[in-house]
Amino acid sequence: MNSGQARSDLSDTTEEVGSRQASGSTPGARRESPVEYDGPALVELSHGELDYRIDVGKQGTALCISTRAAGSWDWTFGGEARWENRRLRARGIDRDALDVLGKALVEVVENQ
Repeated sequence: MNSGQARSDLSDTTEEVGSRQASGSTPGARRESPVEYDGPALVELSHGELDYRIDVGKQGTALCISTRAAGSWDWTFGGEARWENRRLRARGIDRDALDVLGKALVEVVENQ
């Protein structure tokens, strides 16, 4: 095999791996989260068998809800939430959990 063929094969392999990483199909690859989990959450609490946290999204324009199993370290982005008439609303999040999170968020806002 000549060096030109070797470079071509390497280039094809690099593009394929890069494509899989971007799509999240490579083992261990993670999608870009709209939440920065290194900082403190606005609200963090346990409800039922899950831990919940509310953060401001990286763009600063959305409330983001994340969950994790109790005792786990890794948060999973659950979705963006809306604040409507003193109630927190979000698709895919348990309504009881939203009520508890909403009350906790009101307390945080009132205590600032």
